[in-house]
Amino acid sequence: QMAALRGIQVLGRLILGPRYEKGDYITPAMRRKIKRRAEEVFREVDVDGSGSIDITELGRAMKGLGCPLSKESLVGAMQMMDDDNSGSVDVNEFSAFVERLLHGEIPDTMSV
Repeated sequence: QMAALRGIQVLGRLILGPRYEKGDYITPAMRRKIKRRAEEVFREVDVDGSGSIDITELGRAMKGLGCPLSKESLVGAMQMMDDDNSGSVDVNEFSAFVERLLHGEIPDTMSV
């Protein structure tokens, strides 16, 4: 679970940027900008253009970010994002995941 959380944190920093800290006030304009960035990242990770991210695409993305994850860690990361347990993550689930990051609902590795 620790490796999955580290991977999620790397992905979160890519979307939220390095200056965001848990608990920071997010203005509506910043929230819109973050949502647009999340959608951009989603499209980059969804290399086959299917409209969803599968475990293989997530694995490639994490490796490309310099944070390769084991199959077990990838499964854990997917479970954090895959709200409907379909085995893949659509753009709405990905956006909801980003919202959970913004609200501090995703634990960091220090709290596990």
